[in-house]
Amino acid sequence: MSKHIIVLPYDPDWPKIFETESQKIKNVLGDNCIAVHHVGSTSVPGLSAKPVIDMIVVIKDPKKAIQPLESLGFKYKGEYNIPMHLYFNRSEGVDTNLHVYEEDHPEIELNLLFRDYLRDQPEAREDLDF
Repeated sequence: MSKHIIVLPYDPDWPKIFETESQKIKNVLGDNCIAVHHVGSTSVPGLSAKPVIDMIVVIKDPKKAIQPLESLGFKYKGEYNIPMHLYFNRSEGVDTNLHVYEEDHPEIELNLLFRDYLRDQPEAREDLDF
């Protein structure tokens, strides 16, 4: 079975959608949530992307995050080949990928540096855009 991937021009509503979804996640996780970051193509202004909001959720206790995130409709998929990484996705409503890490996991900084590089370097962003 073949899955079609749709890439759309940048949508200025993506950051607003992120903020709305981020607030729901912060509310349900409470004190366990340290931060929520918008990452992936939809987080880079001007970059075409799949209309999927990617987020990194930084938490204190991973085990305490699964049930609250599932209550928001996210499906827990396990580590997804990255140790100490909880992966969730949701395709109903806002299509979302959640990458959940404990504080100081190296993947957090790696993703934020890459996102910020693309935000700050128009020529690099143009190389990726369709």
